[in-house]
Amino acid sequence: MKSAEAQLWELALGKESRRVEKVHDEAKAKGKKTSVKFEPRNVMKPWSWEQNWKVSLHDIPPDLALAVSAFDFDLEDGEFQAFLRTRGIQHLGGVPRSTYWQRMNDPTVDKDSFLSVEEFRYAQEYQGKRHRYSDAEMETRWRIFQFGRVILQGAWDVYTERRRPDTVDEVLDSQ
Repeated sequence: MKSAEAQLWELALGKESRRVEKVHDEAKAKGKKTSVKFEPRNVMKPWSWEQNWKVSLHDIPPDLALAVSAFDFDLEDGEFQAFLRTRGIQHLGGVPRSTYWQRMNDPTVDKDSFLSVEEFRYAQEYQGKRHRYSDAEMETRWRIFQFGRVILQGAWDVYTERRRPDTVDEVLDSQ
């Protein structure tokens, strides 16, 4: 499976390629030429977990984060949970074993299945009342959920890479 970073990188390259194509199409429609070229080496990576241990949700371009669709992290893995705690991001998975946590840990959850969970439509009880989220608020909850999955996948990618035997020396050297 491709890492979250690789998925984001491919999406950024595609976005830039489409932008360059649009520039060419617009110039052609005006009877002009353009020197704009698609050069992958000039497309900056939109996000790098290795460079920034604490990734904020606003650091990831929303259109890219929402397009990531492959996840294989395991919130059941106790060592991974410890890894997340040391990075201060374990909370992104939600309360262990809760419905939210179970959905977060399920790689097959898509927008429709997330939005269909009635339990997610209600806020925590406050002064004896529970707010019911509107459809617009549920869209926002989906976006937050998806961003959290992307960050957890990035953490998983780093965690599993560091556990590989061929990287043990690199990890020890970096500490």
